[in-house]
Parts: sequence; C-alpha cells; structure tokens
Amino acid sequence: MAEKVIITKAKLDALAQTIALKAVVTTPLTIDQMIESVSKLVIGGGSYTTYKVSYNLSGCTLNNSRSSVISGQDYASFVTASSGYTLTGASVIITHAESNITLTAYKNGAIVIPNVSGDITISIVAKATSGGSEIM
Repeated sequence: MAEKVIITKAKLDALAQTIALKAVVTTPLTIDQMIESVSKLVIGGGSYTTYKVSYNLSGCTLNNSRSSVISGQDYASFVTASSGYTLTGASVIITHAESNITLTAYKNGAIVIPNVSGDITISIVAKATSGGSEIM
C-alpha cells in the first residue's frame, strides 16, 4: 500500500541538519537512506508517494534490495544465481501494482520497471545445478 509523506520546510531543514551531522560524524547511511534523503531535498517540500518493494528469493541474489521506490521513479536490478544454482529454467514472477508484469519487466536476469505506480513483488526460485554460479 502506498505511503503518503508530507514534507514541510521545518522537516526539510531538520533533514538537512541531520544529513550534515551524519556526514561530519561519518555515520554510514544505507543506500535507501541516501536515496530517500536526496529525494526529499530535491523535491524541496510538498508531498510524494512511496511504494513497497518485496523480495522472495531462493538460490539467487539481486544487486538492488531497496525496500521502497518513490512514485514515478524507475526500479532496476540484476539477478545473480548463487553457487550451485542457475537462472535457466528459474521460476520468476514480478508483480507491480498487483499485475503480473514478468514478461515485460524481466529478461536475461535484468529487471526493469519504469515509472513505478504501485507496490512491487519480485519472486525468483533458481534451479539447483551441480556447477557454480551463473550471472544472467
């Protein structure tokens, strides 16, 4: 379900101070925290909607594990099979805004969802093999 976030000037000022403080103290930020912080600064006030990204992975990993995406932004990731697994013949189901978009969003290990407008679920079950990892 979409989450509406309202940003006031006071919140923006507090956010800028927090980011500056973390930069000085060298507290590491996660990629999600950096993207969210920069997005809030770029938007500069008002409100925006975020959508949840969920993952159900078996025998593989993704290079993008963001937990949310801002409405209108693109989502992209690459799938890598774990050692002893292959993506050939894997079960892949990708939903966006409650619609199965696997055929248009997934090709050869790449996932691309332009102009996000709803929650995303990525479910991939890689096939077990006797060899090493495979990057698609």
